[in-house]
Amino acid sequence: MVNVFVPSYHRPNNLLTVKTFCRMGYDMSKLTVFIDSWTDDKEEYENVCKEYGCNLEVFDMDECVSRYDYVHRANKFHRCVGQARNMLQDYAKSKGIDFYFVSDDDTNG
Repeated sequence: MVNVFVPSYHRPNNLLTVKTFCRMGYDMSKLTVFIDSWTDDKEEYENVCKEYGCNLEVFDMDECVSRYDYVHRANKFHRCVGQARNMLQDYAKSKGIDFYFVSDDDTNG
């Protein structure tokens, strides 16, 4: 099965994508939810990921802001899914994952 990466922000109790993949019988060990290190709801994400048997990756937001150009945003500290997408590419490379699927956290089917 292919790895599935789900960038998320402030939706630990409404991860429709995680619920959908679980309902489909997907190997949840291949699904990783990505959140940033500045979030205040990490514990809630940890609980939900544990419940569904998926992984949680907390990326370093300070590193993200320093490495990637956000000139298109009014404020480089304004969070967006693009920041998670940049960092999950680095994560995949560090884990030797050449192919993966990305789905936002609000996808259901």
